[in-house]
Amino acid sequence: MAFKSFGTMGSSMSGGPGITITVNGPDKTEMLSKLFNARDVIHLAHLKTGSYAAHIALNEAYDYLLEFADTLTEMEQGKAGTTFDLVIPSASYKEPISFLKELNDYLQQVKDMYCDSTINKIEELQGDINQTLYKLTILK
Repeated sequence: MAFKSFGTMGSSMSGGPGITITVNGPDKTEMLSKLFNARDVIHLAHLKTGSYAAHIALNEAYDYLLEFADTLTEMEQGKAGTTFDLVIPSASYKEPISFLKELNDYLQQVKDMYCDSTINKIEELQGDINQTLYKLTILK
């Protein structure tokens, strides 16, 4: 399945030298890379907005996206017992409300490849995204 802002998902990841870990569905390293990219996209939107309220809401968003991406990467590397070769795509400006909605939809689709404790963290991130959407759409 492809997501227009995120590209196509794969099905395996490197688990270190000579080790390939195959998962059903999306590639975990691609998902992690996309989270780091999402932080950069939101940072660009934060710098571009002319609204003070959006500037503050997007500042909070890029902070929690970075913290989440970093924490999830460390958790997954700890479970795998190795570091991952992440590639973070270069970011370009995207309209933040549409982008965050799409990110939330993407997370909903990929969270099933994780264990319950990680799903809970992903759902917390989805809550943070929904709160940011509230701030961007209702509190303008």
